[in-house]
Amino acid sequence: MVDYLVAATLSNLLVSTILAALAWVVQRKIASPGLMNLLWAVVLIKLVTPPIVAIPALIVPSVAGSNIPASAGLVTNHDVGPGAILDKNFASVDRSPNDLTASPATVVKLSAARLSLVVWMVVSAILFAVSAVRILRFHWLLVATARVHEDLSRGLASSVSRQFGLRKAPNILVTSANVAPFVWWMAGRGIIVVSSRATQELDQEDLRLIITHEMAHIKRRDHWFRWLEWLALVIFWWNPIMWWARQQLRTSEEMACDQLVLQTSKSEVNQYANSLLNMAELLTSPEIRPPVMASAINSGGSFERRLKVMMSEKTWTAPAALRTAVMAMAMCLFPLGFVYAQDFEAIERRLGGAVEAGELSLEQANLMMEALRRSSDGDREMGARKERYQRFMNDIKEAAEAGKLTEEEAEMKLAAVRREMFEAGLQNDRELGEIEAKKQRYMLYMKEIKAAIEAGKLTEEEGEEKLIAVRREMFEQDRHKDAERHELEAKKRRYEQAARKIKEAHETGKISEEEAEEELIDLRREMFEKERHDENKGQ
Repeated sequence: MVDYLVAATLSNLLVSTILAALAWVVQRKIASPGLMNLLWAVVLIKLVTPPIVAIPALIVPSVAGSNIPASAGLVTNHDVGPGAILDKNFASVDRSPNDLTASPATVVKLSAARLSLVVWMVVSAILFAVSAVRILRFHWLLVATARVHEDLSRGLASSVSRQFGLRKAPNILVTSANVAPFVWWMAGRGIIVVSSRATQELDQEDLRLIITHEMAHIKRRDHWFRWLEWLALVIFWWNPIMWWARQQLRTSEEMACDQLVLQTSKSEVNQYANSLLNMAELLTSPEIRPPVMASAINSGGSFERRLKVMMSEKTWTAPAALRTAVMAMAMCLFPLGFVYAQDFEAIERRLGGAVEAGELSLEQANLMMEALRRSSDGDREMGARKERYQRFMNDIKEAAEAGKLTEEEAEMKLAAVRREMFEAGLQNDRELGEIEAKKQRYMLYMKEIKAAIEAGKLTEEEGEEKLIAVRREMFEQDRHKDAERHELEAKKRRYEQAARKIKEAHETGKISEEEAEEELIDLRREMFEKERHDENKGQ
């Protein structure tokens, strides 16, 4: 789970950063508040949407620690025999830096990534609790102090809602608190809240335009996005992209509402701007600041910018088809993730449960996790190896096209590179697998020896002798084979060097083709045939 959280966070951070940069570029080029508001909403939605389909463009290592317990009733690396002799022998055979049975201090020690996750979760929980309490207190205060203004609700609100095509006009609540007009969510519906001071000091036209602005928020369903904004704020409080996107979302939202008011009410720009200024004069010292769930008329902190955009009259309304296309592309992007991490922690938990249930031994679980990690590392190494081979192949191809190499020489070089990069790696993987299998057989045999000693069938000295004989049979023969393989590879390299010299002598005319072939035959006979003859004779 820890690995998944790290990968999901990095993936969403990467994608949201790209989307935010795209939204900023489009915002600089196109003056369309509605389109900009949609793009910034997409950024926040992507931040809180967990990636479902992982595209491994970037692979992060596992940060999870081991979870397989070294139970008292199990045979562990520190308890394999009645005496110190067997413990010493086992330690000499199967000591691995990736051993899952770490010391208690290592197991409980948190990595930097896991500690960061803990701090993240704690702060998010505190923010959730504080903001939830503040929202509930504000809602209860609003219910207790605000009253529905019947005249405004039946007259002005009904008239404006018909202009926007709303099926049901929202209620208008009047509160005695000196607060900016805002849209609030109550009983599943959006409502408009204004101060009693605004209803008393603003003239009818100013009040109508202010109510129309708040009705535009309801028409656009901006109060639904307050929940998205709150979720992003609680979860990604540490993310500067979230704060940037949130501020841009609020600013573009207010501009889109201004544009909608001017298009719907057919009011003059100067008249609407004066109404906003008159409302702003009443908010010089507001008593209450609404919480994040409110869509206030002065949110976004960009009042001067809004006035400049309105006066310039250069805004453009994006067609519905374009907004639909943007949402369709965003819906395809939301479930994608571009960072991948293998969840070793979940696998370790399952193996730990199997060990405790007696389905697996601790040694078998250790070997399985080690093989899994080696497989994951091997996949990454193989991908890097293929990229290096592709680059080398392109260089060889360019050299052949330029006439620096013949086709035969290019093929020989590619064959040598393939042999060096891939065949040696496959051979090493097979050898490692054989070594792990031998280790497992040795541990099983060692348990049988331990049981025989405990049953009195063998003495400790006899058990020690048998283990020494098994180790000699299993592992010393491997070391001998390794030495033989290294010697054979050295002979192959010497043969290739000598063969190149013979070929160069033939190409420069120093020796004929027949002489070159004879020298190669003599060279092979000297290096390899004599060795095979000695081997057959020994057999």
